[in-house]
Amino acid sequence: RKDTIDTSSPVPIILTCDPAWTGGDRTTIWVHQGNVSRLLESYRLSKADGDDHNYTYNLLRQYEKDFKADSVLIDQAEGTGIYTLSQRHGAQYHWELISFGSSAIDAPDFNSSQYQNLRAQMYYEANEWLKGPVTIATNDKVSKDDVVKELTWTKGMRNKSSLKKQAQPKDEIKKDVGMSPDLADGFVLRFSRKIYDRLPK
Repeated sequence: RKDTIDTSSPVPIILTCDPAWTGGDRTTIWVHQGNVSRLLESYRLSKADGDDHNYTYNLLRQYEKDFKADSVLIDQAEGTGIYTLSQRHGAQYHWELISFGSSAIDAPDFNSSQYQNLRAQMYYEANEWLKGPVTIATNDKVSKDDVVKELTWTKGMRNKSSLKKQAQPKDEIKKDVGMSPDLADGFVLRFSRKIYDRLPK
């Protein structure tokens, strides 16, 4: 199958998670390998039902084992609690918090980067990746059309001061469409780091 994640392959396997807690946003979890990205989870946590970040952490740990993941990348905005749990339970350097607002990684310093921040770089690189012979797979609760639709919500632009490439901020998107691009943000996290090798097993 085109959407198969091959744990015996030398191509690294990456888990990404865009966690949410309040405000009705969704937590999304993806697995990526080479030219394949597959949505694993999309759900809302409920304080009333006693949900907390332990639920997401336990899912990530199970998927890490199932897919023998080489990297687990978590959006820092709501992911600090999940990351803390991972460190308490012995997760190593391959669990990492990613800040969408941090400096892009395409150049050694901000002045030589073509992007305003990491969010911009991730979305622009995702756009280029999607032009190739790639596969986006989803689960039975979310259609591929839903993912494609959310990817179009984030518009590219130029920063007024630096003229660097910039991606429309999430707050503006939520005002425009009434929803957060949680599926898209979880997907583009795969472009936040360059991962070339598999971990020793």
